[in-house]
Amino acid sequence: MANVTIKSTGSNVIDNQSSTLSVSLEGVPNTVSTIITDRKITPTINYKFTKQPHISFIKTSDPNRYSYSVVTNLDGSYSFTVKYHHSLTQPTNDIIEFFAEAKTDKDLVSRKVFGWNMTDKEIMPSGETRMLKLTGDPGARLKYSVVKKTVESSPTSATIHPLNTVVIGDDGFYETAITFPSATQRFNYTITLLPEANTTFSTELTNSSVIILRQWPFQKTKLQIIETNDTTWVLPTAGVNSDHFLYSKSRGSTSYREEFTFTCTHTGDITFKNSSGVIVPANFTQAITGATVSNPIQSRVTYNELNYVIDNTASPNTVVITGQITIAHEYDAGGQTLITLNVNDILLHA
Repeated sequence: MANVTIKSTGSNVIDNQSSTLSVSLEGVPNTVSTIITDRKITPTINYKFTKQPHISFIKTSDPNRYSYSVVTNLDGSYSFTVKYHHSLTQPTNDIIEFFAEAKTDKDLVSRKVFGWNMTDKEIMPSGETRMLKLTGDPGARLKYSVVKKTVESSPTSATIHPLNTVVIGDDGFYETAITFPSATQRFNYTITLLPEANTTFSTELTNSSVIILRQWPFQKTKLQIIETNDTTWVLPTAGVNSDHFLYSKSRGSTSYREEFTFTCTHTGDITFKNSSGVIVPANFTQAITGATVSNPIQSRVTYNELNYVIDNTASPNTVVITGQITIAHEYDAGGQTLITLNVNDILLHA
């Protein structure tokens, strides 16, 4: 019986007909028969072909009697079909050889991202740029996005950095700058990390793959001197209820012992209204104006060195009110803590 021997030499491959070591060459002379059908050679997991597997008929008595076709499959494998043109005298020592070599696919090897590093303290009200640093196996791939969301009633979200693929470098790091804009209200920023195909997160990173950063707007404390019972006083600026001082700091910070001075005049003689003769913290009224939430927190204010000097020899008569305030800035939700000192509550005029 005429047979052809089949040999397969491969590295990191799977041959679906590796157990078939020979096939028959028997047939009617001058006809063509299919002797191998869909012999599929597939690279093993995490390997791929850098060049196509090939078949050799060099060890046959007449290579021209053999023909073949090869199909490239979607999974990266190759399928061979071989035909034989029968001769009058069938060979007995023919050998067909398959050769295939698959190499490591760097894009398919599973890699790991170990962790991230970024300052997670509150973002400055004026905005800032921070560095996000990722560590992992070289070639590990992941995506990250940054979403900004308001914290007040009827919250809204905005994406400031859409999902973008990044790759850990050969040194095991990836670093990028993320810019956070200034704020006029309270925001939470969510940085989400997502692994791509063939990349996994370490246990530590899986449990912290969402980074939350908070941002508060500048907290404003305005100090005014006003009058409400008459309009005969001349206050420090051209209009009643005008700003005199405006303190603006980050939430939780403190403005220490800021000095203030109000100079007021009147055509009549000026006297102090209270028999105690001193200005006390209770003379100041504190409230929040312009807040965008129903429960803002007023800044905490303390007073020192409260004093006044009346001069009824000047023209017009003058009173100079001085003092110091220390402000622990809280959260006014886009409004301001308004402090007023009403001259009608502490001074009289002729």
